[in-house]
Amino acid sequence: MKLAESVVEAVSARPGVFGVYARNLGTGERVEINADRVFPAESCAKTFILVHYQRLVAGGVVDPRSRVRLGENNRYIGTGVLRFLADGLELTLDDLAWLMIIVSDNTATAMLMEAIGGPADVNLTMGELAYPTARLNESITIQGALEGESFSTSSPRDLAEVCSMIVPAQPSFVNST
Repeated sequence: MKLAESVVEAVSARPGVFGVYARNLGTGERVEINADRVFPAESCAKTFILVHYQRLVAGGVVDPRSRVRLGENNRYIGTGVLRFLADGLELTLDDLAWLMIIVSDNTATAMLMEAIGGPADVNLTMGELAYPTARLNESITIQGALEGESFSTSSPRDLAEVCSMIVPAQPSFVNST
């Protein structure tokens, strides 16, 4: 049985709507189930932010060693560690990128976004890269998030293809000191 058939069999008897897209980077083989249907992406969309940041660093627009200060106005609910640390900590943009990706730190994400542009800038980058469904919600608020409003949306195909850009490109935060 081929991988695609195995995946279809695994999800077909389950309740709900599934979206699956996987592409073997070596062979190009694909598995696609509702691959172009748009779903809430939530913290997975931090990869969109990372790719936008990576492009800014590569283009010399931002310095990954630039520092931003953690303060009371940066505290956000949700995942991560920065919201528990003392005010005054100065983190590099690369530090924020690491924390955004490794521990899905919401405070690091917000601080990085403040330094590199807002959701509209990330959405523009995703459009330029031909990932039209990879979108951050430009009007999200803390209250909206608490009420279930989506932070982001994407098709499985666009999300996976954005992620595939990160591995071979070796983002700046992997190489910085």
